Amino acid sequence: MKYVIYYRVSTAKQGISGLGLEAQKQQVQAYLDQRQDAEIVSEYVEIDSGKKVTRIELAKAVADAKKNKAVLLVAKLDRVARNVRFFLELLDQIPIEFTDLPNLAVGTSDSRLVLTQLSAFAEWEASKISERTKAALQAKKLRGEPMGVMGKINIKATNNKRKELADQFAKEIAPMLSSLSKQMSQRNLVVYLNQQGVKSPTGKEWGLSSLQNVLSRIKTLKDS
Repeated sequence: MKYVIYYRVSTAKQGISGLGLEAQKQQVQAYLDQRQDAEIVSEYVEIDSGKKVTRIELAKAVADAKKNKAVLLVAKLDRVARNVRFFLELLDQIPIEFTDLPNLAVGTSDSRLVLTQLSAFAEWEASKISERTKAALQAKKLRGEPMGVMGKINIKATNNKRKELADQFAKEIAPMLSSLSKQMSQRNLVVYLNQQGVKSPTGKEWGLSSLQNVLSRIKTLKDS
C-alpha cells in the first residue's frame, strides 16, 4: 500500500520546536510498522490553522496521492479539517486513513459514515457551546436576574433546561455512538472519544459512567 503522509501544526513555534509534530510522526510510524507492505511516497508538513480550507501543503499532498494512487495518511481527523463540507470533498477525491482509527476499512460506506459523523459532531459541538452560552447570558439579562443567584424557581428552571440539553445532546450523538459501539467495547469507545476531542455532555472528558448514562438516555428516548 502506498502512502502520502500529511502532518499539520497550528503555529510556527510548534513546527520549529517539534511540539505536536513529533507526536504525529510517532503515531504515523507506529501505524506503518503494523503494515508490512507500506510504502511511503512522500511527506508534507503544514504550519497553518485547521479552520482554513485553502492550505498549500495539503493541496500538494492530495495531488501527490492522486498521481500515485496512494492513500493519504494522517495522525488524527482534526489535522485535516474541522469543516465538514471541506472534509467530505477530500473523501470524494482520495482515500484517507487515520492512525487512531486503525480498524476502519478505507473507502467503505461504513468508514465514510463514521468519519462524517465525527467531523459533523465536532463542528456542531463547537458552534452549539457558543450559542448556548450566549443565549443563556442574554436570557438572564432580559429577565433582570443577578448573575449567580439561584432560588427555588431558578433551580427548577435550570434542572429542566439541563434535561432538555441532555436529551438534545443524546439525540445528536446517537448515530455516531451507534456506529462506533458496534466496532469496539465501551471502555475502548471512551478512550477513542477522548482521543478525538469529542466532549461529554458536561464539556469534559468521557468516563465509562458518562458514556453509559448517555447510552441509557438514548435508549430511553428511542423507547418513548
